[in-house]
Amino acid sequence: MNEWSGKGPAKHQQDLQGIVYYLIEVTSKEDFLVTDQHTREVGVPITWINSRELKFSDADGILTSVLIANQ
Repeated sequence: MNEWSGKGPAKHQQDLQGIVYYLIEVTSKEDFLVTDQHTREVGVPITWINSRELKFSDADGILTSVLIANQ
């Protein structure tokens, strides 16, 4: 995911500048479940926070949180 910095960058260290977190809001349960399915298909471990939010990290340690937006 962190391709803008080139292939194989060092993992992000605390207190350094850079992208460390993404928040993705989806508007439907279907989109949320598709995100879960595709993430699992590429072998990324997922942590379910609750029925409306899940989290995972990429190889560079950047955390992504996906949640169903309040409507």
